[in-house]
Amino acid sequence: MPIKKKQRWLTFLSFFIILNTLFFYGFIRDGTWLAIAVLLVPICYKMSRVNFFLSSLSFLFVTLILIWIVDYGFTNFFFWRPFDLLITRDATGLPIYKKNRVVNMVQPTGDLKPYTNVYDGLQYEPRDMIFKTDSLGFRNNSDYMGQSFVLVGDSFIAGTENTQEDTLSFVLKKKYQAKTYSMGVAGASIDDYAVYTQKLENLNSGSFKVLIFVYEGNDFPVARDKKISKLKKVKKLYKKPINAYKSFFRETGFYRFTWTAYKSLISHYKNEKRSGRQIRRIGNHSVGFANDELTVSGEKEYIPHPILEKSLKSIKDKISHMYFIPTKYRIYYPLIEGRDKEPLPNANWKAFSSIAKKLEIPVTNLTPVFIQEAKKHFFRNEQFIFWKDGNHWNAKGISIAAQVVCQTVQRLGCT
Repeated sequence: MPIKKKQRWLTFLSFFIILNTLFFYGFIRDGTWLAIAVLLVPICYKMSRVNFFLSSLSFLFVTLILIWIVDYGFTNFFFWRPFDLLITRDATGLPIYKKNRVVNMVQPTGDLKPYTNVYDGLQYEPRDMIFKTDSLGFRNNSDYMGQSFVLVGDSFIAGTENTQEDTLSFVLKKKYQAKTYSMGVAGASIDDYAVYTQKLENLNSGSFKVLIFVYEGNDFPVARDKKISKLKKVKKLYKKPINAYKSFFRETGFYRFTWTAYKSLISHYKNEKRSGRQIRRIGNHSVGFANDELTVSGEKEYIPHPILEKSLKSIKDKISHMYFIPTKYRIYYPLIEGRDKEPLPNANWKAFSSIAKKLEIPVTNLTPVFIQEAKKHFFRNEQFIFWKDGNHWNAKGISIAAQVVCQTVQRLGCT
């Protein structure tokens, strides 16, 4: 083979190795990746082809060592909660957990820790965590076994801040002998719920029914009069195949760790006010709340996005019951700083109940019973039904939700 032809192949191979290795780094976004690709051209021509090729192999070798260290060597050092280690996306961009994994670790704090100062007075609650996923990437002890009812939702159904035994599906089985399958994934949206349902139906073609849990905090997309730019339309064309290709790289814990670090840094410096946390006093306790929760809970008007009704309508025949999950701030609003206040507006519930009525789907608002239970637990023994340092139900909150589900869906056969 002529020398020039060998050099061309060596150059191509070097670029291929470097540019693909970059995909393992979660903080390198598409624009950054393209800029690096352009900058490599003059660097390549200033070096000999052999040295450039050796440099690409060195970069790959160092990256593989880092992947091993993060994924297998010192996992607990890099990840403080199972969510960061397991959350990923499939080839279509759908949020899912890594399949057939078991993570056993001590989670030092709830979800509010990354956005608050260590010395801010928030009462952190360490917990032992077991997080197990099945062959579909959902949090279950075993694969789908033909259960008649499937729980569909986001982090509340996945039990993000709770160990496996304190997830809703597990409590329903252990306490009420009601066997359900869980399709809850943190970060999933209302349109993802429809896709999960259709996916399970295609795989099993069973006669199961779903119980949909819609969270007030992030399941209500807002309708905006905004035209999609030509650039976004172009992005949609190339994003799907690129995401499918990147799915292999995203499976590594190293990608997740570098992506989480990048995301935390951006949210802290670029959008700190919106993504931050606040600490409020409830009796003698310092309790954390997300700023987003305070904003959503206080909205007086909500204009539903068409995707909300469209997604529910697409699986209407599969839905047995729907539940409205209120924010932690809405539940503890009457108790904050011990002051009597007027009830918060609830525009999201009004919109959701209106859609449910239109689609003729039974729906339950969890707000009244959770406010009642929050007061009861606090005044009796100063206990909470949400994590003080997190956004989600703790074991007591999960137990309350399980009881409501049993009361509203008789066909579950709770005993």
